[in-house]
Amino acid sequence: MPMLSVITEKPSQPSITGATSADSGGLVTLTCSSSSQSLPPDHPLTMTYIWRRNSEKIQGEEDVHVAGPNLIMRHISKEGGGNYSCQAVEEGLESDWSHGHDLDVQYGPEQILFNGTTSTVTAAAGAPLTVRCSADCNPACTVTWWNTSRHRLVTGHREAVLSTPAVDRSGQYMCHVYNTHGNAWRNLKLDKPNHQQLMADHHTSRKVELRTERTVVVRRGSTNRDKDKR
Repeated sequence: MPMLSVITEKPSQPSITGATSADSGGLVTLTCSSSSQSLPPDHPLTMTYIWRRNSEKIQGEEDVHVAGPNLIMRHISKEGGGNYSCQAVEEGLESDWSHGHDLDVQYGPEQILFNGTTSTVTAAAGAPLTVRCSADCNPACTVTWWNTSRHRLVTGHREAVLSTPAVDRSGQYMCHVYNTHGNAWRNLKLDKPNHQQLMADHHTSRKVELRTERTVVVRRGSTNRDKDKR
């Protein structure tokens, strides 16, 4: 039987199809499409694919694998968002890289920061106090400060700033953040007898490790609340 002679050429520049937006925890499949340029057209050569996210090669990630031209990502996290590109390889010949494909992963708040930290906030007696409440969310969360009488003090987009002229009495406030994927809240207590320490309790839509602070989980579409005490 005569041996088939194949003239090899690098594959055509690929294109990527698939979702451009996904919810955190979902399943995402991207497909890399390229055509062999080797002859004859019915040759038996096999094409493989290389994937990159934000210009870094994807390999060895949990819940991420390549099946033929498909990149399959299960339980995608917010770190899975970014710009994807792919390359086709045939007989060691590499195609040009595809154009980028942006994937936006959306998620609710995981933890709330006061002045950029999860740690206890402190203030000197009689000094003015400013506490900036913020949280990492996509899309950006609405942020609201409330007092214990359930009066709304200030609302902002991405963050809200609570200002008091002087720390001279005890008081308690709550910062609430939410978007379409979840909500969370964190209490701020002014404790004058204890050197004006502002103690923080956390309540979020997902369990997070916050040292000795408490987290209550509130998931979208669920009324159950689980308490995780450290």
